Amino acid sequence: MLANRKIVIIGTGHVGSHCAYALAIQGICDEIVLVDKDRTKAKSHSMDIADSVSFFNSSVIVRCGDYSDCRDADIIVISAGVPRLPGQTRLDVLDGSVGCVRDIVSNLNKIEIKGHANYDDYGKDIVCASVSSMVITSINSCLAIDNQSIIYNDDKGLDITILKDDEVTNKIITVMVSNLYELEKVYPKNIQIKEENNE
Repeated sequence: MLANRKIVIIGTGHVGSHCAYALAIQGICDEIVLVDKDRTKAKSHSMDIADSVSFFNSSVIVRCGDYSDCRDADIIVISAGVPRLPGQTRLDVLDGSVGCVRDIVSNLNKIEIKGHANYDDYGKDIVCASVSSMVITSINSCLAIDNQSIIYNDDKGLDITILKDDEVTNKIITVMVSNLYELEKVYPKNIQIKEENNE
């Protein structure tokens, strides 16, 4: 059993919903979150599964969520793809499914920083300076360890795309995000962190 664990399932078609149901009836985790671009479908499946497991000796929570739920998930299952039409083979829908998975991964691995904190004038703003210092240090650390781990674009604000899912990169980015959240607590009027649902 996975004690105190959260599983996020992205894609609530036949495979995703059956996976969620199998996990729920076995009671091997504490929380299952269903994510789908069709939020109504994800919500319906999560309610059906939650209702059905209430008859078992299971305390698992099954609910609908979004990409922000992946941040603290122990396991993420991607079961999204392009459904086959009559007469199509799996190879016929491969390109569409690959595009679907790429879109999902880009939603999971992107950080965007933009705007001005307005704590003080440009060049004197300690909140902006703190954000810049944290982020640039994290980017440089990731690239110094592995120059293929992330890419960034600083044309308009700062866009960071995480390319590698390895322990060191994840730790650096997790610490950076955690520090940004702490800064937001101290300066709530000057920095806002938004976790966007891009389904």
